[in-house]
Amino acid sequence: NIHYRSPFDFTKDQLEDAEKSYGRLLETIRAIKEKMKEGKKDDGTGKQMIIGVEKARKKFFESMDDDLNSREALGALFEFSREANRMLSEGDPGMEALGKAKELFDTSGEILGLFQEDSKADDGTFDDLVSLIVDIREEVRKIKGFATSDRIRDELKKMGIILEDKKDGVRRKKG
Repeated sequence: NIHYRSPFDFTKDQLEDAEKSYGRLLETIRAIKEKMKEGKKDDGTGKQMIIGVEKARKKFFESMDDDLNSREALGALFEFSREANRMLSEGDPGMEALGKAKELFDTSGEILGLFQEDSKADDGTFDDLVSLIVDIREEVRKIKGFATSDRIRDELKKMGIILEDKKDGVRRKKG
């Protein structure tokens, strides 16, 4: 990233790297929303997440106030994203912390024109359907229906939904 007043050159590799980085932020947002759906209570990681949100929010706005330093502003989001992913994988921060994290991404995304989901009736139906399919796949795996389970995983992959089987359950992400 460079200052907005400076000329810049970009390459295909840089564009691909930016797309991957943006995808990581989207994956964090999706993971936050998934945890919110679970509705679990704070297991002690919530305070740490709230501190991370406030630190990222402060750095984001200071950077934007510094002559629209979007590079530093995005850096704050990436740093928080790494912390949030770690906290989400280690525990359950609770609804208050998750709400603040989602609000950080919503606010910063609105300012930067990022994270704007397709507005075609995003009432959660698609995510609910994918969650249902993933749950059914898990049930099929438990009864050793591996061919069917693999077929579901492969078909979802063709639609851009990647399933990762972990010891604590299935993680899904957009591919």
